[in-house]
Amino acid sequence: MFHCHSGIGPYRKAAKQQLKLLWISCGDKDNLISFSKRTHDNLSDKGVPHVYYIEPGVHDFKV
Repeated sequence: MFHCHSGIGPYRKAAKQQLKLLWISCGDKDNLISFSKRTHDNLSDKGVPHVYYIEPGVHDFKV
């Protein structure tokens, strides 16, 4: 399990080896977009592969 508040650093190797897909998606008008962007930036800085997708709209898209 990965906890955002503790940072991904200590878990980077496990994340790279064990995750099949890490998908982060957020609406471009969602109030939570700053958190999604920060998580994306942290993962990118640590070299953890993931998909970061910005969906048009708020927090109401279908998965």
